[in-house]
Amino acid sequence: MLKTAAFQITAIRQTGVSPVRVSADIRYTLIGENPGGAREQRIGTWKTEWLENAAAGWRVVQWTADDETVSRAKSPLFV
Repeated sequence: MLKTAAFQITAIRQTGVSPVRVSADIRYTLIGENPGGAREQRIGTWKTEWLENAAAGWRVVQWTADDETVSRAKSPLFV
């Protein structure tokens, strides 16, 4: 079961003008617990590309996992 999900935009750059296009780096922290009480924490970064469309708004056009660190504990350790 997911207990915590936190997201932070760590970088954003305009990469195109017409249509407007941006790249954004997103850092995430996910903490979960299995039925036995063990915890798992995942911290990583996604590289994303977004395109603005006048009719539809912002749409993601690329989403790539950059890096990830996984930590596990047999009992509650991460908050």
